[in-house]
Amino acid sequence: MNDKTEINQNAGLGSHGNTFIAEQYNGLSVADATHMAVEGVKKIAVDAARLIRELSQPALDAGMDLRYEYSPESFMGTEMDAAVEICQAVIEAIGATPERKVILNLPTTVENCMPNYWLTL
Repeated sequence: MNDKTEINQNAGLGSHGNTFIAEQYNGLSVADATHMAVEGVKKIAVDAARLIRELSQPALDAGMDLRYEYSPESFMGTEMDAAVEICQAVIEAIGATPERKVILNLPTTVENCMPNYWLTL
């Protein structure tokens, strides 16, 4: 499987009214990336962000209201410095501006506890 195929499988496009949201997710922790170093995990995330930016540019040029969402899975289970570094690199790679903000979806519930724990609260 080539890199673009793997990246395309970890991205999606959803519509919310007249705004479209391109979502990317990937595992952050080194364990999620089969014991890959932080730089390797960051490369996966940044490569995907660059590809999404490249593929979405014609739609943006045509006037589409396209937002970008990055969901770093296992964010809370990752060393905080590494998680922030990866998120910042993705935000930069996607070309975020005050006019084109990025949604950061930082998951932290079911991934840290068994689902039955949340039912008892």
